[in-house]
Amino acid sequence: MTPGQRYTVTALSSLPCNEGTTMALSNSQRQAAYRARHLYDENGSGERIDLLVDIHTKRALERLATRYTVTQRAMLQNLIADAERALMASLTASEQASYYADNERKPVTR
Repeated sequence: MTPGQRYTVTALSSLPCNEGTTMALSNSQRQAAYRARHLYDENGSGERIDLLVDIHTKRALERLATRYTVTQRAMLQNLIADAERALMASLTASEQASYYADNERKPVTR
C-alpha cells in the first residue's frame, strides 16, 4: 500500500454474531472450572495434593512417566502402590494391622 492510499475496514456491528454470545473466560476462571471438573476421579474418590518437590525429583518423575508411557499422576500412583506392597510383604499380620490403624485418615486442620 502506498502512502495516501486507503482501505475499507469492516465495522464490527456488520459482522455476523451469535445471539447469546458470552465473553471469553479469564485465566483464573478457566483454572477454577478445570479444578472443579477434575477434583474427583471417575469413582469420586480422588483427593488433591499440592506440594513442592526438588527439581531432580520432578524431572525423574517426568522421565519415568515418559518411559512407561503413562501420565505423571499414574506413575506416582504406581510408585506409591509398589512401595506399599513391598512394605506390606515385609510386615507380620500384627504389624500390618498396626500400620493401617496408625494411618487412618485424620481430619485436615488448616
